[in-house]
Amino acid sequence: MSDPRTQHLITARELIDHPVPHPVVLHVGRRSATLPAAQAKIAGAHVTELEEDFAASGYGERGRLPLPDVRSLTDRVQSWGIDGDTPVIVYAARPELVSAATRAWFVLRWAGLPDVRLLDGGLDAWRAEGGGTEDIATAAPAAPSTFAASPGHLPTIDADRAAQFGARGGLLDARDQTAYDGGHIPGARLVPSPVFENGRLKSAETLRSALPIPAAVYCGAGVSATTVAFAYATLGRTVPVYVASWSGWTADADRPIEQA
Repeated sequence: MSDPRTQHLITARELIDHPVPHPVVLHVGRRSATLPAAQAKIAGAHVTELEEDFAASGYGERGRLPLPDVRSLTDRVQSWGIDGDTPVIVYAARPELVSAATRAWFVLRWAGLPDVRLLDGGLDAWRAEGGGTEDIATAAPAAPSTFAASPGHLPTIDADRAAQFGARGGLLDARDQTAYDGGHIPGARLVPSPVFENGRLKSAETLRSALPIPAAVYCGAGVSATTVAFAYATLGRTVPVYVASWSGWTADADRPIEQA
Protein backbone atom coordinates (compact mmCIF):
# COMPACT_ATOMS: atom_id res chain seq x y z
CA MET A 1 0.00 0.00 0.00
CA SER A 2 2.07 2.91 -1.30
CA ASP A 3 -0.38 5.82 -1.39
CA PRO A 4 -3.65 6.87 0.26
CA ARG A 5 -5.80 5.61 -2.63
CA THR A 6 -4.38 2.08 -2.49
CA GLN A 7 -4.57 2.12 1.32
CA HIS A 8 -8.35 2.37 1.07
CA LEU A 9 -9.32 1.09 -2.39
CA ILE A 10 -8.52 -2.10 -4.27
CA THR A 11 -9.60 -3.18 -7.74
CA ALA A 12 -10.87 -6.65 -8.59
CA ARG A 13 -7.93 -7.18 -10.91
CA GLU A 14 -5.46 -6.26 -8.17
CA LEU A 15 -7.17 -8.56 -5.69
CA ILE A 16 -7.12 -11.47 -8.16
CA ASP A 17 -3.53 -10.95 -9.39
CA HIS A 18 -2.04 -10.03 -6.01
CA PRO A 19 -4.20 -11.66 -3.34
CA VAL A 20 -4.27 -9.99 0.05
CA PRO A 21 -2.91 -12.45 2.66
CA HIS A 22 -5.76 -14.02 4.64
CA PRO A 23 -8.36 -11.29 4.25
CA VAL A 24 -11.92 -11.32 5.51
CA VAL A 25 -14.35 -10.23 2.79
CA LEU A 26 -17.68 -8.60 3.65
CA HIS A 27 -20.61 -8.52 1.20
CA VAL A 28 -22.60 -5.41 2.14
CA GLY A 29 -26.31 -5.04 1.36
CA ARG A 30 -29.27 -3.10 2.68
CA ARG A 31 -32.63 -3.98 4.18
CA SER A 32 -35.12 -2.83 1.54
CA ALA A 33 -38.09 -4.52 -0.06
CA THR A 34 -37.62 -2.33 -3.14
CA LEU A 35 -34.21 -3.82 -3.95
CA PRO A 36 -33.84 -7.25 -5.56
CA ALA A 37 -32.25 -9.86 -3.33
CA ALA A 38 -28.68 -10.82 -4.19
CA GLN A 39 -28.26 -14.37 -5.44
CA ALA A 40 -24.48 -14.63 -5.25
CA LYS A 41 -21.50 -13.35 -3.32
CA ILE A 42 -17.75 -13.47 -3.61
CA ALA A 43 -16.61 -16.95 -2.62
CA GLY A 44 -15.86 -17.01 1.10
CA ALA A 45 -17.46 -13.63 1.86
CA HIS A 46 -19.62 -12.97 4.92
CA VAL A 47 -23.03 -11.51 4.13
CA THR A 48 -23.71 -8.28 6.05
CA GLU A 49 -26.42 -5.64 6.06
CA LEU A 50 -26.01 -1.94 6.75
CA GLU A 51 -28.99 -1.58 9.09
CA GLU A 52 -28.24 -4.76 11.02
CA ASP A 53 -24.46 -4.69 11.25
CA PHE A 54 -23.26 -1.10 10.82
CA ALA A 55 -25.95 0.92 12.58
CA ALA A 56 -27.96 0.97 15.79
CA SER A 57 -31.65 1.65 16.25
CA GLY A 58 -32.25 5.26 15.40
CA TYR A 59 -34.37 7.85 17.11
CA GLY A 60 -34.50 11.58 17.71
CA GLU A 61 -31.31 13.60 17.59
CA ARG A 62 -29.22 10.44 17.19
CA GLY A 63 -30.58 10.25 13.67
CA ARG A 64 -32.12 7.43 11.71
CA LEU A 65 -28.96 5.29 11.47
CA PRO A 66 -26.60 6.04 14.38
CA LEU A 67 -23.33 4.19 14.79
CA PRO A 68 -23.58 0.74 16.40
CA ASP A 69 -22.86 0.33 20.09
CA VAL A 70 -19.45 -1.02 21.02
CA ARG A 71 -20.62 -4.37 22.41
CA SER A 72 -22.77 -5.37 19.44
CA LEU A 73 -20.14 -4.24 16.95
CA THR A 74 -17.44 -6.19 18.77
CA ASP A 75 -19.62 -9.32 18.69
CA ARG A 76 -20.29 -8.96 14.98
CA VAL A 77 -16.67 -8.33 14.04
CA GLN A 78 -15.61 -11.36 16.07
CA SER A 79 -18.29 -13.49 14.39
CA TRP A 80 -16.70 -12.69 11.01
CA GLY A 81 -13.30 -13.88 12.24
CA ILE A 82 -11.74 -10.41 12.10
CA ASP A 83 -8.90 -9.69 14.53
CA GLY A 84 -7.06 -6.45 15.10
CA ASP A 85 -4.53 -7.09 12.35
CA THR A 86 -6.84 -8.80 9.83
CA PRO A 87 -7.04 -7.24 6.35
CA VAL A 88 -10.69 -6.56 5.52
CA ILE A 89 -12.24 -6.09 2.08
CA VAL A 90 -15.75 -4.61 1.91
CA TYR A 91 -17.79 -4.48 -1.25
CA ALA A 92 -21.23 -3.38 -2.45
CA ALA A 93 -23.71 -6.06 -3.46
CA ARG A 94 -24.84 -3.76 -6.30
CA PRO A 95 -23.42 -0.48 -7.69
CA GLU A 96 -26.24 1.58 -6.19
CA LEU A 97 -25.28 0.28 -2.73
CA VAL A 98 -21.76 1.68 -2.74
CA SER A 99 -22.69 4.06 0.10
CA ALA A 100 -23.58 1.04 2.25
CA ALA A 101 -20.11 -0.35 1.60
CA THR A 102 -18.41 2.96 2.46
CA ARG A 103 -20.51 3.10 5.63
CA ALA A 104 -19.12 -0.34 6.51
CA TRP A 105 -15.59 0.94 5.77
CA PHE A 106 -16.19 3.97 7.98
CA VAL A 107 -17.63 2.00 10.90
CA LEU A 108 -14.84 -0.58 10.89
CA ARG A 109 -12.10 2.05 10.65
CA TRP A 110 -13.84 4.14 13.34
CA ALA A 111 -13.87 1.03 15.55
CA GLY A 112 -10.12 0.56 15.31
CA LEU A 113 -9.43 -1.74 12.36
CA PRO A 114 -6.45 -0.26 10.49
CA ASP A 115 -6.63 -2.18 7.20
CA VAL A 116 -10.07 -1.91 5.60
CA ARG A 117 -10.34 -1.51 1.83
CA LEU A 118 -13.25 -1.04 -0.53
CA LEU A 119 -13.46 -3.23 -3.62
CA ASP A 120 -13.86 -0.75 -6.47
CA GLY A 121 -16.98 -1.58 -8.49
CA GLY A 122 -18.14 -4.19 -5.98
CA LEU A 123 -19.54 -7.56 -6.95
CA ASP A 124 -20.14 -6.50 -10.57
CA ALA A 125 -16.46 -5.65 -11.05
CA TRP A 126 -15.39 -8.91 -9.41
CA ARG A 127 -17.57 -10.94 -11.77
CA ALA A 128 -16.36 -8.96 -14.79
CA GLU A 129 -12.79 -9.95 -13.95
CA GLY A 130 -13.71 -13.61 -13.61
CA GLY A 131 -13.59 -13.74 -9.82
CA GLY A 132 -15.19 -16.74 -8.15
CA THR A 133 -18.66 -16.51 -6.61
CA GLU A 134 -20.95 -18.78 -4.65
CA ASP A 135 -24.58 -18.87 -3.56
CA ILE A 136 -25.49 -16.09 -1.18
CA ALA A 137 -26.66 -18.62 1.42
CA THR A 138 -23.29 -20.38 1.63
CA ALA A 139 -21.83 -19.98 5.11
CA ALA A 140 -18.37 -18.42 5.35
CA PRO A 141 -15.75 -19.78 7.75
CA ALA A 142 -14.59 -17.59 10.62
CA ALA A 143 -11.34 -17.82 12.60
CA PRO A 144 -11.25 -17.22 16.36
CA SER A 145 -11.08 -13.51 17.20
CA THR A 146 -10.28 -11.42 20.28
CA PHE A 147 -11.04 -8.08 18.62
CA ALA A 148 -12.56 -5.36 20.82
CA ALA A 149 -14.02 -2.26 19.18
CA SER A 150 -12.48 1.01 20.35
CA PRO A 151 -14.48 3.89 18.83
CA GLY A 152 -12.98 7.17 17.73
CA HIS A 153 -10.34 6.22 15.17
CA LEU A 154 -12.22 8.26 12.56
CA PRO A 155 -13.73 11.60 13.63
CA THR A 156 -17.43 12.29 14.06
CA ILE A 157 -19.26 15.45 15.13
CA ASP A 158 -22.56 16.31 16.77
CA ALA A 159 -25.18 18.87 15.75
CA ASP A 160 -23.55 21.77 17.58
CA ARG A 161 -20.24 21.16 15.86
CA ALA A 162 -22.01 20.77 12.52
CA ALA A 163 -23.58 24.19 13.07
CA GLN A 164 -20.14 25.65 13.78
CA PHE A 165 -18.71 24.15 10.60
CA GLY A 166 -21.68 25.52 8.68
CA ALA A 167 -21.21 29.00 10.10
CA ARG A 168 -17.61 28.96 8.82
CA GLY A 169 -18.64 27.68 5.38
CA GLY A 170 -16.90 24.38 5.96
CA LEU A 171 -19.84 21.95 6.01
CA LEU A 172 -20.58 19.77 2.99
CA ASP A 173 -24.01 18.29 2.21
CA ALA A 174 -23.79 14.94 0.39
CA ARG A 175 -27.48 14.70 -0.51
CA ASP A 176 -28.87 15.45 -3.97
CA GLN A 177 -29.84 18.87 -5.26
CA THR A 178 -33.56 18.42 -4.59
CA ALA A 179 -33.03 17.47 -0.96
CA TYR A 180 -30.55 20.30 -0.46
CA ASP A 181 -32.87 22.89 -1.99
CA GLY A 182 -35.71 21.69 0.22
CA GLY A 183 -33.75 22.47 3.35
CA HIS A 184 -30.22 22.17 4.71
CA ILE A 185 -28.07 23.08 7.69
CA PRO A 186 -27.32 26.81 7.53
CA GLY A 187 -24.09 27.54 5.68
CA ALA A 188 -23.73 24.03 4.25
CA ARG A 189 -22.53 23.67 0.66
CA LEU A 190 -23.69 20.93 -1.66
CA VAL A 191 -21.03 18.42 -2.71
CA PRO A 192 -20.51 19.40 -6.38
CA SER A 193 -21.09 15.94 -7.83
CA PRO A 194 -21.16 12.29 -6.68
CA VAL A 195 -17.70 10.91 -5.99
CA PHE A 196 -18.64 7.47 -7.34
CA GLU A 197 -19.94 6.62 -10.80
CA ASN A 198 -21.57 3.23 -11.39
CA GLY A 199 -20.10 2.02 -8.13
CA ARG A 200 -16.53 3.03 -9.01
CA LEU A 201 -14.57 5.82 -7.36
CA LYS A 202 -13.71 8.68 -9.69
CA SER A 203 -10.05 9.34 -10.47
CA ALA A 204 -7.84 11.15 -7.97
CA GLU A 205 -7.47 14.03 -10.43
CA THR A 206 -11.24 14.40 -10.75
CA LEU A 207 -11.73 14.28 -6.99
CA ARG A 208 -9.02 16.85 -6.32
CA SER A 209 -10.53 19.29 -8.78
CA ALA A 210 -14.14 18.74 -7.65
CA LEU A 211 -13.91 18.57 -3.86
CA PRO A 212 -13.36 21.73 -1.82
CA ILE A 213 -10.92 22.04 1.04
CA PRO A 214 -12.25 19.46 3.51
CA ALA A 215 -13.98 20.34 6.74
CA ALA A 216 -16.98 18.14 7.68
CA VAL A 217 -19.74 16.31 5.84
CA TYR A 218 -23.32 15.15 6.42
CA CYS A 219 -26.20 13.69 4.40
CA GLY A 220 -29.67 12.34 5.13
CA ALA A 221 -28.82 9.64 7.69
CA GLY A 222 -25.05 9.25 7.81
CA VAL A 223 -24.63 6.89 4.85
CA SER A 224 -23.97 8.94 1.69
CA ALA A 225 -21.70 11.20 3.73
CA THR A 226 -19.30 8.28 4.11
CA THR A 227 -18.77 8.16 0.33
CA VAL A 228 -17.36 11.69 0.58
CA ALA A 229 -15.30 10.88 3.67
CA PHE A 230 -13.96 7.85 1.80
CA ALA A 231 -13.06 9.94 -1.27
CA TYR A 232 -11.15 12.39 0.90
CA ALA A 233 -9.35 9.50 2.63
CA THR A 234 -8.07 8.29 -0.75
CA LEU A 235 -6.61 11.78 -1.21
CA GLY A 236 -4.84 11.55 2.15
CA ARG A 237 -7.30 13.77 4.02
CA THR A 238 -9.56 13.05 6.98
CA VAL A 239 -12.95 14.73 7.35
CA PRO A 240 -15.36 14.28 10.25
CA VAL A 241 -18.87 12.97 9.61
CA TYR A 242 -22.03 14.26 11.26
CA VAL A 243 -23.55 10.79 11.52
CA ALA A 244 -27.00 11.86 12.72
CA SER A 245 -27.09 14.13 9.67
CA TRP A 246 -30.33 15.70 8.45
CA SER A 247 -32.49 13.09 10.21
CA GLY A 248 -30.95 14.10 13.54
CA TRP A 249 -30.81 17.81 12.83
CA THR A 250 -34.52 18.05 12.01
CA ALA A 251 -35.48 16.03 15.11
CA ASP A 252 -34.90 19.22 17.11
CA ALA A 253 -37.55 21.74 16.08
CA ASP A 254 -35.44 24.62 17.42
CA ARG A 255 -32.60 24.05 14.99
CA PRO A 256 -32.64 26.46 12.05
CA ILE A 257 -33.15 25.35 8.46
CA GLU A 258 -31.83 27.16 5.41
CA GLN A 259 -33.43 26.80 1.99
CA ALA A 260 -31.99 27.50 -1.44
